Amino acid sequence: MKLQRFTAFFVALCLFFCLCHTVAATTSAEIQEEIDRLEEGADAIAAQQEQLEEEKAQISAEAMTHAEQKRQIDLEINFVRDSVQNINAQVHQYNLLIAERQVELDGLEQAHQELVGRYRQRMRAMQERGDVSIWSVLFSSKSFADLLNSRVMIEEIARADHNMLDELRQSSAEILLAKDALADQKAALEL
Repeated sequence: MKLQRFTAFFVALCLFFCLCHTVAATTSAEIQEEIDRLEEGADAIAAQQEQLEEEKAQISAEAMTHAEQKRQIDLEINFVRDSVQNINAQVHQYNLLIAERQVELDGLEQAHQELVGRYRQRMRAMQERGDVSIWSVLFSSKSFADLLNSRVMIEEIARADHNMLDELRQSSAEILLAKDALADQKAALEL
């Protein structure tokens, strides 16, 4: 009986420290560690609950006194209460992780929109200048040095355009990964 009270007290104390530590968690890694710790606590509660069930099965209902029955029921209530607190703490941690992922996703989408805006400005500028070919720029050179400068300038413009497209592709891929991670976190919360 003292052992059961001690274990119930120990589990409650562990949950209390886990909940207190929950407030201090700020990064995804810390939140994930807290979730793992809470899941371990849930496993410990389940093991204690199984032990209680075994004890209950050993003592026949006829042999139990009213005091023993009350003690068994009180222990069951405590285990259920601890389980509910643990699950609530896990839900809170998952909500924090989801909120962090949502902020990350919002930042990525904003950066992507800025890239798209820059790309659109570049396309608009190209359209406004008309149809200027690489050959016309090269053949309009007045000297060999001017031809080399034009060639370098064309390469730099082409490289900048290529880099802008690569940034857009990379940004789109990052957004898709962040959306998938957010959906996974939401799915884990629903389980």
